Amino acid sequence: MDRALTQLESSHQEIAKLVELRFFAGLNMEEAAAALSISVRTAHRHWTYAKAFLRAFIEDETDAFDES
Repeated sequence: MDRALTQLESSHQEIAKLVELRFFAGLNMEEAAAALSISVRTAHRHWTYAKAFLRAFIEDETDAFDES
C-alpha cells in the first residue's frame, strides 16, 4: 500500500492527500474536501480515481509476484 500511495502521490498529490485523510485520518468525504479546500463533488471524483488507481497498482503488483 505504501508503494501504491507513493506512486499516486508522484503524479497526483491532492488525490493522494485525500486518500490519506480518508483512510488514515478517518475523515468523511465532506471533512476531507473541506481540509483540502475542494468541493465535495471534486473529492468524490478524486476518490473514484484513487480507488481505481490503487486497485490497478495492487493487481499489477500481485501479478508480478505470481509470475516470480
